[in-house]
Amino acid sequence: MGEIDPAFIQSIEHRPKLTFNDPGEIPVIDFSALDRGAVDLLVADIGKASEEWGFFQVINHGVPLNLVRRLEAAMKEFFDQSIDEKRKVKRDESNAMGYHDSEHTKNVRDWKEVLDIAVEDPMVISASPDPQDQELTKYYNQWPEFPPDFRKIWKEYAGEVEKLAYKFLELVSLSLGLAGDRLNEFFEGQTSFIRLNHYPPCPSPELALGVGRHKDAGALTVLFQDGVGGLEVKRKNGEWVGVKPIPNAFVINIGDIIQVYPTLSEARQALPIKQNSVLVHGACHGAWSWYKIVALLKSSGHKVTALDFAASGINLIQAASQYFQPLTDFMESLSADERVVLVGHSLGGLAISQAMAQIKYLSCFCYCCNARSCTQHLYSKTRGFLRRQHPSLDNHYTYDDGPNNPPTTLSFGPLFLSSNLYQLSPTEDMELATMLVRPVRLFSGEDMSNEFIFSEKYASVKRAYIISEKDNMVEKDFQLWMIEKNSPDVVEEIKRSDHMVMVSKPYELRVQLQAISLLLTSFLHVLIHEKGVQLLIN
Repeated sequence: MGEIDPAFIQSIEHRPKLTFNDPGEIPVIDFSALDRGAVDLLVADIGKASEEWGFFQVINHGVPLNLVRRLEAAMKEFFDQSIDEKRKVKRDESNAMGYHDSEHTKNVRDWKEVLDIAVEDPMVISASPDPQDQELTKYYNQWPEFPPDFRKIWKEYAGEVEKLAYKFLELVSLSLGLAGDRLNEFFEGQTSFIRLNHYPPCPSPELALGVGRHKDAGALTVLFQDGVGGLEVKRKNGEWVGVKPIPNAFVINIGDIIQVYPTLSEARQALPIKQNSVLVHGACHGAWSWYKIVALLKSSGHKVTALDFAASGINLIQAASQYFQPLTDFMESLSADERVVLVGHSLGGLAISQAMAQIKYLSCFCYCCNARSCTQHLYSKTRGFLRRQHPSLDNHYTYDDGPNNPPTTLSFGPLFLSSNLYQLSPTEDMELATMLVRPVRLFSGEDMSNEFIFSEKYASVKRAYIISEKDNMVEKDFQLWMIEKNSPDVVEEIKRSDHMVMVSKPYELRVQLQAISLLLTSFLHVLIHEKGVQLLIN
C-alpha cells in the first residue's frame, strides 16, 4: 500500500485511539457448558450478552485448534504473495467473490486487503431489491493457486465454523423464546461467506483504520482474532471498548438481521394485559418442579403462581376433592375479568379438568401439560395400563387399608425416576427430585368419578395437546389412543424431551405455551400431554 494516501485518513472524531481499553465487562461464554448439560445456563448467558452487548467471546467452542492454525498459515502464504499474484483472483463488478484491496467504509478507504469465499458455490442472490424481480445473480468462488492446499483447508474450516454458527443460532433462538430450530429455515440457500482479513503495518496508525465504524448486516459474525487485537465494540452508552484477544476464542457479533427479528416482546403485547399463569404439578412432585418455567414466564412478563397441592406429601389427604382444593380456592378468588392460563403436569391434569367443568368465568385460557384425560373410564384404563407397562423398581407403597387391599400411597424411587421420568433431564434436576419427591394418595376410580361432573363449560373450552417425544412412561400407541378418545383442538410435539418436560426442555415448553396462546385467540384449554403420561402409576 506504500505511504498513506489521503483516502485512508479518518475524520478527527473517528481516528483510532492508540491506547488499548481494558475489555471490562465484555462477556466470555464457555461452550463446555454443553458437555455438562447446562444448556439452560448457557442460553441465559447468551441471551444476556446479546441483549446488553451484541458481542461476546466464546471459548471451548469445539473448532479444532490445529485446523485454525493451518488456515492462518495458508492465509499468510496467500497474502505474502506479490500484488500481481493476488490480483489473479481479484473480484470485479460481475463477481463479488475474490481478492480486494480497495474497500471503503463510511466513504473512507480501509487499511486492509481481503479474500472473500462463499460457503455455497455459487452464491445465488436476487438481481435487484425489487420483490417482483425474479432474476437471479450468481457469484462463483475464485480459488487461489497458491498455496496448493488452500482450498482443502478452507473447506474443512468452513464446515466446522458453519456447524458452530448453527449451534449459535439455536442458542440465540432459544434465548429469544423461540424454538431452537426456528431460524434455520431462513438459511436455506444462504449467502454466508468467509472473509480473510489482512491488515498490513500502517506508517501512520493514528490516522487510519483497518476497518472503520460499521454494523454487520448479516445474522451472525464468527470472528477469529490473532494475538495483535485492535477490535473495538460500541456499548449502548456510546463508549468504544477494546476486545482483548483471548487465545483460541471466537468473537461473536449479533448482526442486524437478528436484531430486527420479531421478538417475544412484540408477542407479549398481543397477550391479555391481565394474565395469570397457574402451574399444577404432577404426582409425588410439588411446586418446586416448575422452577425453570416460573423464571422463564416471569421474564416474559407473565404473572405466575405455582401451587402446592394437598396430595403432595404434606398433610396427606384421603379424598380426591381435597387434592383439588388448592386450585379450586385459587379459581374462586379470581375476578370476573381475569384470564387464567392453567398449566398442569400429569396428575395435575385431573385438577385442571375438574376446574374446567366448574369454573365460574369462561374467559379462561387453560394449558395442561402431560395431563391425564379426564373421564372416569380413561382414568381407570390409563392407570391399569401403566401398572402393566412398568415394573415398580424401587417405588414404595403403603397399604393403609390392609395388605389384601390396593395400595393407598405411592412414592417414586431414585431408580424409577431416573429410568422413566428424568432420563434426559440434567443430572442436578434428577438429584433435586430424589430429595424432594413425596408420597401421593392413590385415589380409586370411584373417588375420581365423583369429582368429574362435566358440563357445557368443559366442552366450551378449547384444548391443545403437546407430546413429549422421549417420555419413557407410556408407549406412543397408547398416547395416540388417549388423543383419539379425548380429542384436543391442537396437537404439538416437543422433540428430545422426557416425561419432565419442564426441566428437560423448559425453553421449548415456554415457546409452545406462548405460541399456542397466540394461535388460539378464543377461549383456550391447552392440554399438553407427553408420550408416557405418569399418573398414579402401578
